[in-house]
Amino acid sequence: IFPFKNRKDRQANEVKAAYFGYSQFSIYTACIYFVQDGTPKVKNFGLVTAENDHSGDVTFSLNKRLIDEMTNLMGKAKKIYFWTDGCTSQFRSKFTFYMLLKYDASIELEWNYFQANHGKGAVDGIGGTIKNTVFRRVLSKSVVIKGPKHFAEYANACLNNIEVIFVEDAHSGYLEECRKNAVPVPGTLKVHKVVRTMAEYKLDFFDSSANNGDLICSKVYTQLVQSKPGLSTKNSYFKKKK
Repeated sequence: IFPFKNRKDRQANEVKAAYFGYSQFSIYTACIYFVQDGTPKVKNFGLVTAENDHSGDVTFSLNKRLIDEMTNLMGKAKKIYFWTDGCTSQFRSKFTFYMLLKYDASIELEWNYFQANHGKGAVDGIGGTIKNTVFRRVLSKSVVIKGPKHFAEYANACLNNIEVIFVEDAHSGYLEECRKNAVPVPGTLKVHKVVRTMAEYKLDFFDSSANNGDLICSKVYTQLVQSKPGLSTKNSYFKKKK
């Protein structure tokens, strides 16, 4: 479960002019539920980056970092379920859909979207905890935060149940390819589940996260998606529901 949070680099007793000169960075929070040795577990992350672009390219890069972290922790996953809100600039767009084909082809992927007005969740608590923990220490003059990297390192040292990591480069290298090959999906705002079938290079779009949801359309790629950044694929076509 993932959302973005913005953090302003503020200091205690700052002058009035500082209001117009602060820097801002992003916190990508994640609450990951998994089963290890038959036991359900949870792992909380906060990825800090100076990148304020919350596009599908940045989302993919940060998700891939999280998958790598979890692989080191518990081994390779067989299937991953993403749960996010339906923000079109971050998660529910043709660019995010296209980038689903760039994840490890041996892992089954399913991306689900919460309904509008779904309220707060675990990840909102993670973001609030990270920001408030650091800001309380800033106000007490215990620390002067000098940038996103310092923020991440200090927050990670203060928190026991949340792993805070600084990500220096939040771009995947697939941006130009994504812009060139991503194709609009009919009924994007109605999509609530996307299922990837890498054997056919296909994405199926459903109007509900339930197993009996209606298929909106399928997007099938006619050529193997290249694994190296900067390489493009052939044009795609839609196989619409009859």
